[in-house]
Parts: sequence; C-alpha cells; structure tokens
Amino acid sequence: MVSLIVIGMLLALACIYLLLRRLILSRMQSQALIKEFRQEVEKLIADFNQITDRNVAIFEERARALQALINQADQRLRLLQRTEKSEQRREERYRELGAQQKQLRALDTERHHRRQDKQAQIRELARQGYSHSEISLRVGVSIAEIEALLSFPE
Repeated sequence: MVSLIVIGMLLALACIYLLLRRLILSRMQSQALIKEFRQEVEKLIADFNQITDRNVAIFEERARALQALINQADQRLRLLQRTEKSEQRREERYRELGAQQKQLRALDTERHHRRQDKQAQIRELARQGYSHSEISLRVGVSIAEIEALLSFPE
C-alpha cells in the first residue's frame, strides 16, 4: 500500500508538474506575444512618425511655394493698379484735351462766322456807298483790310 501511496503521490506530482509547466509555458508565450505586439506597435509608431515628418515637410514646402505665389500675385496686382491709375489719368487727360479741342473748334467757328459777318457787313456798307474810313469806324477793322476784302470778288 505504501507503494500505491507513493505511486499516487508521484502521479499527483507529475500532474502538478505538467499543469505548472503548461501554465508557465502559456504565460511565457503570452509574454512573448505581448513583447512581439509591443515591438510591432513601436515599429508602427516609428513609421507613423516618419510619414508625419515627411508630410509636414511636404506641407511646409507647399506653404512656402504658395506664399511665393501669393507674393507674386500681390506684386502683379500692385503693378496692375498702378497701370490702371495711369490709364485712367491718361484717359482723363485725353477727355480734357478733347473738350479743349471742341471748345477751340467752337471758337474758331464763331470767329469764322464773325469774320464772314464782318465781311458781309463791309460789302453791304460798301454797296450802300459808305467810304472806307466810315466802314472802318463802324465795323472796327483797318482800312487796308477793307480794301483787301473789296478787291476780291464775292
């Protein structure tokens, strides 16, 4: 019986050994899996950091390029505004010159009509028999002008 007890105890010890071994192995396997998982997560974090750094560098480069384009557009806008103001001043000056030219034409036309009226008046007074000196006093022109005008036919 003692041998049966010893065999029973040995069997119990063998079972305990197997259970403890299985427990230790499963825990070691879990720890290995956890360690592997941690390594994988750390690798992913490192990859994400690299990708993020690359993306930030790309973003910064594009932001600099965009800023350069904005500065160039601002310069072009300022040039366009200066050109536009210059063009407006030029157009205003042309309008002023056109208005002055119209005024001068009107004055020339008026002078021409007055001259024609004076010439008609001089011819009429000469037909009525007034002397050159009387015509000169009435119309307000020199005797030489009267003589020159009357020397040409109508």
